Amino acid sequence: MFRGHRGEWGWDMTFYPGRRHSGLSLPEIGEKAGGVPYKTVGKAVERFKEKFAGNRFLQDIQKQVLKELSDVEA
Repeated sequence: MFRGHRGEWGWDMTFYPGRRHSGLSLPEIGEKAGGVPYKTVGKAVERFKEKFAGNRFLQDIQKQVLKELSDVEA
């Protein structure tokens, strides 16, 4: 699912809310993403945090993603 997308901002953004809002560990997030190594997940989260700061476009997308995720019934 996620193979071959490393370094793309969408890839990085995928892991950021999981780490920030789910309470899952990096290995748990990687496992749920199809066996992505925890170091890769951690690097993606750090890259997105750097890109996210001061980037209105990414902040707006992140808000929309979080809103849609909160609207999903469990």
